[in-house]
Amino acid sequence: MPPTGDVAWLERDVREIRPQGSTALYDAIYVATLLATGRGRPLLVAFSDGEDNLSWLDAPQLVRVLEESNVLVQVVGSVPPEELNPSLGHSRPQSPPEPRYVRTLRRLAEVTGGQLWPAATPERLAKAFPAILEAMRTRYVLRFEPETPRRLVGPASR
Repeated sequence: MPPTGDVAWLERDVREIRPQGSTALYDAIYVATLLATGRGRPLLVAFSDGEDNLSWLDAPQLVRVLEESNVLVQVVGSVPPEELNPSLGHSRPQSPPEPRYVRTLRRLAEVTGGQLWPAATPERLAKAFPAILEAMRTRYVLRFEPETPRRLVGPASR
């Protein structure tokens, strides 16, 4: 779309967008993970409906890569609230299981310490990205370095 200040026109056109074609979500996250370099912990924000119908990698392969990477993945997913499991992380009885695509998006984020930010409506989408920025601004990192092991001296070496 060309630059414009006509918000109503933009909102109408965005509502008329219909997904089509193929998506290589897993391959895209994999490549972004490989390209993420630097001294700090790279942040990768993926915006997706969870559909992947073209990747060479599958979700379990990507999870293994993410587990060994230093990247922090935050996923903004076009996930309707009724498809989320509200009991996750709580002790109350389980709701119906989340659809596979929601579980996959959640897993891709959580394996790196990130989270799934549901954004199925324009209002939730408008809140998701600033919320991610705020989460990044207020995060902290714990680091542990073990002491240098002391050399054990047994009776035979005295």
